[in-house]
Amino acid sequence: MFWLRAALVLVVGAQVTMSQKPPLVCVDDYRAYAEANLTPMVQAYHLAASDDELTYQDNIDAFRRYLILPHNLRNVTVTDMTSSILGIPTSLPIFFSPSAMQKMVHYVGEIGSAQAAAALGTGVGLSTYTTTSLEDVAAANDAASPTGKGLRFFQMYVSKNRSISTDHALRAQAAGYAAIAVTVDAPEGGRLRQNRRLGYTLTPPLRFANFPQSVTDNIVPSQALPFIGGNMDKSFTWQDITWLKKLVPKMKIIVKGITRASEVENALKSGADAIWVSNHGGRAIDTAPATLDALVKVVKAVKGRCEVYIDGGIREGSDVFKAIALGAKAVFVGRPVIYGLSYDGENGAQQVLQILSDELKHTMLMAGITNIAGITPDMVIRKADFIDS
Repeated sequence: MFWLRAALVLVVGAQVTMSQKPPLVCVDDYRAYAEANLTPMVQAYHLAASDDELTYQDNIDAFRRYLILPHNLRNVTVTDMTSSILGIPTSLPIFFSPSAMQKMVHYVGEIGSAQAAAALGTGVGLSTYTTTSLEDVAAANDAASPTGKGLRFFQMYVSKNRSISTDHALRAQAAGYAAIAVTVDAPEGGRLRQNRRLGYTLTPPLRFANFPQSVTDNIVPSQALPFIGGNMDKSFTWQDITWLKKLVPKMKIIVKGITRASEVENALKSGADAIWVSNHGGRAIDTAPATLDALVKVVKAVKGRCEVYIDGGIREGSDVFKAIALGAKAVFVGRPVIYGLSYDGENGAQQVLQILSDELKHTMLMAGITNIAGITPDMVIRKADFIDS
């Protein structure tokens, strides 16, 4: 298998030995490394966003619009970051978002990110369009977990061929996935400009591992992205969330891609167990609201009836703190995982997660907070409101 491993490593771009790699201390350092070392084609898909990338940037900027109001002279000798999601205990409220074709970034791919999350006692999302099967990811996730049972979510793009999505859902249920996160904000792929200029080739022998061989054998490697966009079911509606919930009664259903508060009722009435505030990391429609701004409105509309999660723009532990203060039960990070994988596979992904964990712990300590429940709305304030007060 050495030749295969070597061939897969070549798609990453310039290879640098660990002894040559600089010490990285924050997520932005890993971003810089990925931008310097991944091939232009891989960057154009995995790091890019739609059109002018305004939503992508606003996701990041939104966290700078909030300030933290610390408490002083509190006993913060012990800081507890344990949390839970869907009733399942976790060591952190930070999870890995699903992202496609991770073996194009590093040969370990989805196995690496699943093992990294499990090693630190938290969860991972798996994309429909992975280069590793959902069963293999499940086995690796369980093996790497200190408890022998990892925490994972299957992200679903509903296929035009509904039998394929039925198969995905039933296989995820059988493989012990806790929930299906059904994406509702992308009836087709986003318009990533540099990606459209350079194209994208799913380097053989890599394939979409969750699809039947009879389907993937007919995909020309350079047509991987048109296959994704063309496979999505544009007729999918709220009624189909109810169909999915009935199909896999042992799993929870998370509606992923909500930014409009008025859609909370639709989600809950259709049977959603949780709402994931997301704009696809700016990869769907450009100029959509920043997720942190949307979170405030969605949480208000939910009124405590279900858990609310968020992704988009989270680059520091203080961002995690702010999202939780504004009502998120958990946060998901996407591009930071890609940055970590590009640096050193599973180890790099784990390093990124550890940095975010350390930064969150430091933020809590400095703010006078000893547990996640103590991160309450009064801990943050919009910068404009503070200046005007």
